[in-house]
Amino acid sequence: MKKHTFFYISYIGIIVGILLSYPISSYANEETQELIDTVKYFNNIVLKLENDTSKLRSTIRKKNNEILKLNEQVSVYQNIKKEKNSILELGKTIWSFTSFILIIILVLIFYFYKKKRSDEFFELSNTNRDLKSNYEAIRGEKKRLEKEKKEGPIRMASDNSREEEIRQLHLIIQELKDQLSKIQPLQGTNNIQKEKAPEVEWDIPKNPIIIKKYATYPDDPDGFSVNTIKDTQDNRTIYVLTMQGENLATLKISDNPASQKYALNNSTHLLGRACEYRNSPNEGNKIVTLKEGKLVKSENVWRITELVQIQFQ
Repeated sequence: MKKHTFFYISYIGIIVGILLSYPISSYANEETQELIDTVKYFNNIVLKLENDTSKLRSTIRKKNNEILKLNEQVSVYQNIKKEKNSILELGKTIWSFTSFILIIILVLIFYFYKKKRSDEFFELSNTNRDLKSNYEAIRGEKKRLEKEKKEGPIRMASDNSREEEIRQLHLIIQELKDQLSKIQPLQGTNNIQKEKAPEVEWDIPKNPIIIKKYATYPDDPDGFSVNTIKDTQDNRTIYVLTMQGENLATLKISDNPASQKYALNNSTHLLGRACEYRNSPNEGNKIVTLKEGKLVKSENVWRITELVQIQFQ
């Protein structure tokens, strides 16, 4: 009896256990399914994040490659710029050195040219002075011989001898004149023989209206061409013409320092044909007008009738 009772109780327990275990198992399955779905959801999110991360890394790699290429281009450009700057600096250095050498050469050429012209000027002046001295001495000797010939009786033989001597003196005088005519054009001074213009009476009014004109240098053999005369002064107008009437004018050197500097740099060409020097152009850096010259208008030329007397200080 006890055995059957235990069996029944066990059977009832099993049935109750089975009945109780079904709802618990069903609830556990639902929770498990929800957990699995959550895990799958998060797995999908992780996969998306991995894909996005992969794409982002790919984009970053591309950008890094572009940055490297840009850095290479910048490096090449900087190298080209450095080479260009080096070439420019080298060119400037070469140009500066060449310019310096050319300036030195020009200064030396100008110095030796002026020195040579100065030496020639003084040599010609000394030669001219000696020739004039010899010429005057020969003229004196000629006059003395002519005077002796006219005085009292002289023997025929002596007379013939003196006539021959006089003839020789005439030949020497002619040679000296020829030499003087060759030397004078080289001097560029008032020793140049000019054809004298007809004498004009200078009737200057008491209260004249002062009109001044300007010129650079005497371009005509006799003076200044009318078309080269200017109404205004500049740094190259060396001469000042003061009108004394319609056809008369006085001439002097401008006081403008720039004009005087320009004249001194080429005194032979610019001053020699219109001025009479009292000393050498190399003795100063300023030109002083001692006596004004005179001009007469003849057709289209202002002819120089009197040279300007100047001194260098």
